Amino acid sequence: MKQMVLSTMLLALGISGCASMAPPSSAEMAKLPVVEIGSGTPDSPDYVLHIPAGQTFPVELVIDGSMLQQKAGANTQVSLQRELYLYKQWLSYDGKSWQPTHEQVDFTLSAGLNGEGGKVVVKANDR
Repeated sequence: MKQMVLSTMLLALGISGCASMAPPSSAEMAKLPVVEIGSGTPDSPDYVLHIPAGQTFPVELVIDGSMLQQKAGANTQVSLQRELYLYKQWLSYDGKSWQPTHEQVDFTLSAGLNGEGGKVVVKANDR
C-alpha cells in the first residue's frame, strides 16, 4: 500500500510539473514589455528580451574558482543569425510561438590547457 501511495504521489508531482511547463499564452505575452538587448534591464523581472538578427551585443566571459589566484574575464561582441525572443525558460523565433529554450538551443563549453596556455570554447547551436 505504501508503495502505491508513493507511486501515486510521484505521478501527481510529475503531472503537475508538466502542467507548469505549458508555454505562455498569447494573452500573457501581450501584457509583457518587450525589451531590446542593449537597452538596459527594466525594473520588473517580467519582460521579453528581443535580440534582432545581426544586432551586435556584448558578452562577458568570467573565469573564477578555487584553483585560481584571482578572477579573470574578457568582453567580446556577438550577433545572432536569426531573430530571437526570450522569456524566462522560453524561446521564440517569431515572438508568438514559444518553446522551452533547452529544446531549441544547445550550448556546449570546452576548456583546455597546453604548453602555450589555455583556451575556452563556447558553442551555441540550433537543435
